Amino acid sequence: FSRVGGNDQVDGCRDMVTSHIEAWSHGMRLITYFNVPTNPLQAPLLRGGIGDGFQWMQNVQRPQISGAIQAGKHKANSNMPMLQALTYYNLVQNFECADFKTSFKPGRNSIAYVFTRDGKTICAVYQTKPARPEILKVSTDVPFTSQDLFGRTTRIEPAGTALITATAHPTILTFDQEIAKLNDAASALSVIKELENEMDTPVLPRGTKAKLKFRIPSAFPNAFTAEVTGTVDGTWPETKAQTVKFEPGKAAEIELPVSIDAGKQPGSYTFTVSIKDGNRLVGSLKMPLCVSDLISIDMTGVTMTPSRKPAV
Repeated sequence: FSRVGGNDQVDGCRDMVTSHIEAWSHGMRLITYFNVPTNPLQAPLLRGGIGDGFQWMQNVQRPQISGAIQAGKHKANSNMPMLQALTYYNLVQNFECADFKTSFKPGRNSIAYVFTRDGKTICAVYQTKPARPEILKVSTDVPFTSQDLFGRTTRIEPAGTALITATAHPTILTFDQEIAKLNDAASALSVIKELENEMDTPVLPRGTKAKLKFRIPSAFPNAFTAEVTGTVDGTWPETKAQTVKFEPGKAAEIELPVSIDAGKQPGSYTFTVSIKDGNRLVGSLKMPLCVSDLISIDMTGVTMTPSRKPAV
């Protein structure tokens, strides 16, 4: 399980979590790793090279911001846990001693694994194919906690309906009590099911202002006025909260004004849209936010053949 995902730490975390969940769902109960040697008298390895089993420690260079470090009075490197060691800790906290119940497909490209423990339902949801995020409708009055791949938690308190998203990274839903309908694949879709949506991946050049536009299909049984906000990590991008009215039988059109700082590093970030009904969070939607340079050039090579010259 530790040798999947290549050398990318985030991919390794995702593959480790999904591999464990899939193994447990097929009856596996004992998994040995952490570089545990076959000789019980030999001490476990604290870390190993790439490919040497579960690598959970890394030696990294300290930022050169301290005068003492720059002067060479202290070691320039530090030992610290790999990201997957922290992800594994959350995996154990969520699923240790949990009983597998069933699996089902809430959406076209997603899968859900259902477990129970201590009178609570625990559900892992993620996409199995590269696709845009799927909006999932959760039909319940039972409050639950949503935890992302990195252990960040969100408390959701639905009044009959809540909205979440399935992405490539596993989301762990822990309900305050056991939901019997989720224990059977035949009835599970009445609790968690995909909505038709238009959550395309926005691409915004850094240093610009724009509006993120997306449509949420009819989902909530009662009309209410919601406060809709968006953020990556609580500090950026600069956004303005919007007031949106949700009505039964009508889709909601949402526009969030955002401003991307000119110094932001280009890349793909997870943008979270929160929907609040008063003090209750009833929707937490995650979507990729791609930050690009002002000028972006895609170059493709043309292979030389007997009848064609090489080109770019």
